[in-house]
Amino acid sequence: MTFGQGRADKLDQWKELTDPDLVFVRHQNYWFDPKAWVKLYDQALNKLKQDGIMVITSYFDKEHIMARQVLQKLGAIEVKHLYNPNARIVNDSPKVEKSVDRHISVFIKT
Repeated sequence: MTFGQGRADKLDQWKELTDPDLVFVRHQNYWFDPKAWVKLYDQALNKLKQDGIMVITSYFDKEHIMARQVLQKLGAIEVKHLYNPNARIVNDSPKVEKSVDRHISVFIKT
């Protein structure tokens, strides 16, 4: 098994990464730069092997909904969404409630 770690916005440049079984994106901030995230998700899905798995987590409810919608538009199929009502709250965002891993979604590439 090989494990790679790095900048997900540069997946198209990872020559050593070919047909991974899994891509995991933790704490994405979709709403800060939607175009960048669409590109990232598209690159990740294109790198995944057929029937590969992509997992995402989010700090915010709204951004997780947006990310799920984009992945589905790119052809990913959501097979599981989990909501953690006991997620640890992060107090550095006074206008919007932020938490650690409140949402996690699992997608497959078809």
